[in-house]
Amino acid sequence: MAIGNNNTESTEKLQAAITKLQSWTRKWRIKLNETKSEHIDFINRRIEHKPIHINHQLFRMRTQPNTAKYLGMTLDAKLRWKPHVKKKQEELTLKYRKMYRLMGRYSALSVYNKLMLYQQVLKPVCTYGIQLWGCTGQSNRNII
Repeated sequence: MAIGNNNTESTEKLQAAITKLQSWTRKWRIKLNETKSEHIDFINRRIEHKPIHINHQLFRMRTQPNTAKYLGMTLDAKLRWKPHVKKKQEELTLKYRKMYRLMGRYSALSVYNKLMLYQQVLKPVCTYGIQLWGCTGQSNRNII
């Protein structure tokens, strides 16, 4: 990760850090997986993307939509969290459909057991990373 006053400055800092990382990994004989690396610029306006290289390979750049997945969080270039919330909505819907016979209206399970299932299966999906994406707009929170 690198920050700067403009795109060129931050890209140069990032490339310098990657060059140091490459020499360190060569020294310790560690292989990097360049295909899993992604480059995303977090900025509110349109810019010209500068290429970044690692081991003489170009970083993968996504153009539309400009998102990257990091530790289970889907980050978009403007940090609006819409792609992340959509993925969480799909994941919750899928899990609830699979559990409907257990948690549905006509289920023979007690309310206590239904609540236990909710807390063990559905709630972790809703709350993972809430410290970060919890600052999103009310419309995105309503989706979850």
